[in-house]
Amino acid sequence: MRIRSLPMRKSIRFFVALLALCCVEERALSQTYMDAIADAIEVKVHNLYGGRYTVNIVVLVDSSLNKRPFPVGPIEDPYGTLKECVIFTAEPFSKGDKSRAFVGIYKNDHIVWYSDTTISITDSYQHDIIATTDLNNDGKVDIVTSWLYGMRMNLERLWIFSWDGQNGTVINDYDEKNLSVIRSYEGMFLLVDIDADGILEIQGVENPGTENREVVNYTWSGQLYGNWQNPPQPLPSGYLPKNRLEVNVKAMVAREGGDFVFHYDLENKSTSIQKAHQFLFPQRTDSVRAKAARGNWRFGHLRRQLCGWRGDEISPNSIPRGTTESNFACESRGLPALLPYYVQGENFSWGQPSVNMQTLEINEDLWYQDIITNSFRGTTIGPADPPSPFVPADFLDTLSAYTTQSRSLGWITSQTVADKYVGYFTSAKTQLRQNNATAARTTLQSVLRDVDIDSSSAITSEAYALLRFNTEYLLGKLPAVLAITALNPAMTLAGSGAFTLTVSGSNFINGSTVNWKGSARTTTFAADSILQASILASDVAAADSPPVTVKNPDGSESNALRFYVLSAIAWIDTLVSYKHRAVELGWLRGRRDDDCDDDEKPDDGIVKNLDKRLEKARKELVKEDSVQARKELEKFVKKVEQLRRRSEEAEKKNKPDQVIITKEAYLLLKNNADYLIERLPEKKGKGKK
Repeated sequence: MRIRSLPMRKSIRFFVALLALCCVEERALSQTYMDAIADAIEVKVHNLYGGRYTVNIVVLVDSSLNKRPFPVGPIEDPYGTLKECVIFTAEPFSKGDKSRAFVGIYKNDHIVWYSDTTISITDSYQHDIIATTDLNNDGKVDIVTSWLYGMRMNLERLWIFSWDGQNGTVINDYDEKNLSVIRSYEGMFLLVDIDADGILEIQGVENPGTENREVVNYTWSGQLYGNWQNPPQPLPSGYLPKNRLEVNVKAMVAREGGDFVFHYDLENKSTSIQKAHQFLFPQRTDSVRAKAARGNWRFGHLRRQLCGWRGDEISPNSIPRGTTESNFACESRGLPALLPYYVQGENFSWGQPSVNMQTLEINEDLWYQDIITNSFRGTTIGPADPPSPFVPADFLDTLSAYTTQSRSLGWITSQTVADKYVGYFTSAKTQLRQNNATAARTTLQSVLRDVDIDSSSAITSEAYALLRFNTEYLLGKLPAVLAITALNPAMTLAGSGAFTLTVSGSNFINGSTVNWKGSARTTTFAADSILQASILASDVAAADSPPVTVKNPDGSESNALRFYVLSAIAWIDTLVSYKHRAVELGWLRGRRDDDCDDDEKPDDGIVKNLDKRLEKARKELVKEDSVQARKELEKFVKKVEQLRRRSEEAEKKNKPDQVIITKEAYLLLKNNADYLIERLPEKKGKGKK
């Protein structure tokens, strides 16, 4: 936080032009409050130096943490030594040849430390506090202050103070005029780590925009920052190291409508040297787009070869060591695929080969090569278009490879589990080559079943996404399943003669054939869900339960449904079972039977008297007396008809408690009894027993 706002510096304008980013500074405290603090500090300064000094810059550390005011360094308190502290600068009201300024720390209504009048400001007209961080990795926070000199205020010098919580020490070299030797064109200082050893260098630029432009690296000697001989050098590529970090990425995938949403947790381990600044993976589909991002990070694409998230250069909000960021997500129609990921550390430099400092043009080829060769690399899952042309058998090889690699990455916890899935995919491939898509579907459904079970302990979210969503996609690409759902009629009486069988199902085509016990029958194609087959008299000459299937010209074959060829006695038994089921369903109710034949008793009730008719018909068939059996069945039908007429009258009077037999039970029992009556011989005999 500042007591007064400063003009936009040229460096910020440069970064905006270079990266098309904007920096928004949140102001959580009112200017009135800031003025009050500045006034309180100024009273303390007057006690030290009289009324000659005024307080110009005030930074409340706690409210400014991790906010980078300019593209130099962050406001940090890595060791807690600046907690509840206010950093300020003070300068004399009037300036002369020997004017001096100082930096101080204010806490709990006291100035707990100040640098004395160390800083020469003879021709300095503007200054700022631009970073608090541990530059040299010595366990102390360093306060970096900026001072602009010259009539055009285009020469910037840095004064740096090391603070241990009690005492502050100057750690920059300075000349006999009390001018810091760390200098640059205004607004072009950067904190970099040229050799990635954890000790930062300070990079400045002399004569920018001219042929004499020079990048100067100020380094740590062990005592001071200055322009020392033999400074560290960048990589042979010209870039600074950005791979000095250890990262773990956890990925999860979920469906949202027709898209997949890929969520990532990025852990920058405590063993890292650098903060994580960029997270990318290969772009394998044009459908990928941003869903969520860490604050001040942007999702973008590079040469249509890489995509991912990158922190701003001005306010990067890079991921510190020992922390995890979970707010990365993208969405895509692409399938989950194994992809490498690239995480680069924060280490920007004015000397980047990919940026032309004269024209601000970016060489994307060099930038791409730096990412590929100068990043921490790992493996995750990301979106990818399915192969085109799509060959199901080849895709099963891909699924097997995903399984094997998931095991090697620890995403599948045991070899037994991995072998199970490889076995599924191998079997499905064999079944497809045998033109048995139905069997392949069944096998792949086992994969979907098992991944849901195994996801609780045996496979990670990455392996789950690879196996489940790719298997689902494959199932959608397999040939349509040839299936039978119903036969009409579903049974017939032995010896009843030839008839036309209607087969209902799905994915029938012109050329589909109905098979009876494995033998083709003359088939007529009516629709993709209806076939009609001519069944021979010899097919139903004796009691049997032959399987009925449908076969397509490509060799695929449906499931089988049983057709039942029943003897007359078996038909009676079926009628008995239908009657019992009607009673269970409440379609037939037991009541006193007031319409009895000679051998029936009213108190036995309707249900028992119906049973008597069927039992007598069965006994007559056993005695090979089909004539008498017909008579018993006709009595059965007559009684059913009488019961239905009485029930219809009750329905008309809206008296449901008086309904004895419903329409469903009536049709079930009457039609099946009539069918048998029509086919029993009219003369004494077995009647197609």
